[in-house]
Amino acid sequence: MLLISRWWDAGVVAAAVLVAALAVATTEPTPWVTVTALAALAVAHVLLGRRAVRAEGTALAYGYAAIVVVCVGVACAGAPIAAMVQMVAYPVIWMVSPTVRVALGWNAAMALAVFVGTGWTGDWTDGLLTALLSCAMSVMVGLWITRMATYGAERDALIAELRATQDSVAALERQAGQDAERERVAREIHDTIAQSLTGLVMVAQRAQREAAQREAGGEAPDAARGAENLAVIAELATEALGEARALVAGYSRGGALTESLARLAEGFERETGVRVTLTDERVDRALSREQEVVLLRCAQESLANVRKHARASHVLVRLTDTPAATALTVTDDGVGLGPDGAVPSSCAPGEGRGLPGMRQRLALAGGTLEIGAGDGVSPREGTRVRVSLPHAVVAPAEAPGVAAPPVEPRAEAVR
Repeated sequence: MLLISRWWDAGVVAAAVLVAALAVATTEPTPWVTVTALAALAVAHVLLGRRAVRAEGTALAYGYAAIVVVCVGVACAGAPIAAMVQMVAYPVIWMVSPTVRVALGWNAAMALAVFVGTGWTGDWTDGLLTALLSCAMSVMVGLWITRMATYGAERDALIAELRATQDSVAALERQAGQDAERERVAREIHDTIAQSLTGLVMVAQRAQREAAQREAGGEAPDAARGAENLAVIAELATEALGEARALVAGYSRGGALTESLARLAEGFERETGVRVTLTDERVDRALSREQEVVLLRCAQESLANVRKHARASHVLVRLTDTPAATALTVTDDGVGLGPDGAVPSSCAPGEGRGLPGMRQRLALAGGTLEIGAGDGVSPREGTRVRVSLPHAVVAPAEAPGVAAPPVEPRAEAVR
C-alpha cells in the first residue's frame, strides 16, 4: 500500500484549482460545469482520499475511484482543457487499487471518461488521442513504479531474512564458543588441579588404611609414618593451590601475560623462599589468549622443576621477542644439568612427565623447547629452559572444537 502525504493532498487540490482557473480563462462562456466538477474532485480528495488509499481494495476505495473518474469526465465535457487534471487523477487510481489488474481496469474507465467528455463538446478524434496517450503513459509509469515497489519489498524481505540468518549464525557461534570454553576450562582443571587433588585423596586414604590396620592389630600409631603422610599431603595441597592460581591467571583478561607471570612468580616465591626476578623485554606484547596460556603453562612447569630439583636460590624469568617469535626463558642458579650437559635420566620418556608434556603442548602450538646450562645468573652453572612460540601460530589444542591431547597434569615434572 502506498502512503499518501499532506504534500500530495495539497498537490491534488492545487492541480484541480489550477485547471479550473485555466478553463475559466480560456473558455467562453465560463464553464461552470467544469469548475463544479473540479471543485467536487478537490473536496472528495480532502474528505476521502487519505482514507481511500489506506483502505485500498475496499468499497470506500472503489467509491472514491468512481468519484474521481466521473469528476474528470464531467470536467472534460465542460472544457476539453480540463483533461490536464489527468496528471493527478491517474496516480490516485493506482494508489487505491490493490492489484495491477484492478488498476488497469480503472485506467480503462478513466480513459473512457476522458474520451466521452472531450468528444462531447469537441472533436472525437482529439478526445480519442488524448485518452489513449494519457492512458498508455499512465499504464507504463504505473507498471514501472509497481515493479520497483515489488522489487523493493522483495529486497526488504531478503534483507530481513539475511539479518535473521546472521543473528542465528552469531548465536550459534556464541554458543559454540561458550561450549569450547567450557571444554577448555574442564580440560585445564583435569590436567592440573584434579590430578593433584587425586593424589591428595590417595595419600589420605593410605594414611587412613594404615591407621586402621595398626588399630586392628593393637599397635601404636607410627609417628614417623604419620608425619611423612602429612608432609606429602601438605606438598600436594600446596601444588594444587599453585595450580589453581596459575589457572586463574591463565584465564584472566587477554594481553595480561606479564601480570599472570608476576602472580605466578609471587606465589612461587612465597611458597618456596626462592627469589624470582621477572623481566618483560618485548616491544610488541600482542599475543592471543591461547598463546598466553601456552607460555604460562610452560613457565609453571619450569618453576615446578626448579622447586623439585634445582635447589636454587634465585630464578630469572625473561620474556623477549623477535620479528617471528616470542621467547620465555627460565634460568636458575641451581645444581645444573647432568654430566656433559645431559638432561637427567629421570626425564626420559615414560619417567618424567613435565617436560614431555611441555614439549607436546609446544609442538601443537608450533613452538620449540631448549634446555641447557645457565647463562650467568649466578656463579653456579644452573639450568636454562627456553620456550619459543611463533607469533602467527595459535595452539590447535586451544582452538574451539579441537580436543587437547593429554598434557602433564601436575607441576612435579623432573628435568
